[in-house]
Amino acid sequence: MFRIDLNELERGSLEWEERVEDPLDVWPDLSAEFRGPLVLTARAEMTRDGSVHVAGLLQASLQQSCRRCLDPVSDTLDLPLDVSFRRESLGEEEGVWPLALDDGRLDLGPALREELLLALPEYPVCRPDCRGMCPSCGARLGEEPCECTREEPDPRWNALRRLSER
Repeated sequence: MFRIDLNELERGSLEWEERVEDPLDVWPDLSAEFRGPLVLTARAEMTRDGSVHVAGLLQASLQQSCRRCLDPVSDTLDLPLDVSFRRESLGEEEGVWPLALDDGRLDLGPALREELLLALPEYPVCRPDCRGMCPSCGARLGEEPCECTREEPDPRWNALRRLSER
């Protein structure tokens, strides 16, 4: 899955589409739940210096939990790809990966996983004005009243509170 045969690539550029029905079989540690297949449409070519350049589009339909209220948040991701694989990387360059071969084949999986993780929303919310949940009773603050009573402050802070009252 997500591999390029370099012998084939040396004869000319490659264009292909690859479809993974259950992306969690490939990357079980992702924080999103996929709602369909992951589709990669790509073009790869070898450059004069022996590097491999891959450009294309990674498409996915996924679902995450709202960071405020835990409701599901659905999203469609159309991620443009532009990554290179070099035998000798000059350091930490964005979009450049080491050209590591496995039986004459280049594994795109780690690079695609990284690009996908970076494209996922860090703090997904169901809507911008979501008020979330009460941390004490769990009431959804935008939909139902919170019936928590205001508890007395922790008495260990009384000395500090007295200082601020002066």
